[in-house]
Amino acid sequence: QPIQHMIYLYNYIGDQQSCRKHVLDVMNRMYSCTPDGYCGDEDNGQTSAWYVFSALGFYPVCPVSGEYALGQPLFPEATVHLENGNDLRIIGGNTNDRRFVKYDELMRGMTLKF
Repeated sequence: QPIQHMIYLYNYIGDQQSCRKHVLDVMNRMYSCTPDGYCGDEDNGQTSAWYVFSALGFYPVCPVSGEYALGQPLFPEATVHLENGNDLRIIGGNTNDRRFVKYDELMRGMTLKF
């Protein structure tokens, strides 16, 4: 199983550009729309969950921290309808000075611009 969360550790040393570059590279090279379209052992959904989070532009490197490391979304725009009735709107691009977003911010509903 790959240790793809390691790519997000670039954010912890202030290197968002390397994080974004490598996340996009992994999504483009190691995943595809085929029956064997993801790398390594699926391990109860970890590999797929990494891809879904990363495609939206963020990932819970340390889930108990309440913080998500920001990467680079695959889509120009996406909306996640949260179970509490709020919406998380994601607008793609390649500029965002933030390296992290808090769980509480996401759950209140927000527009996350990259």
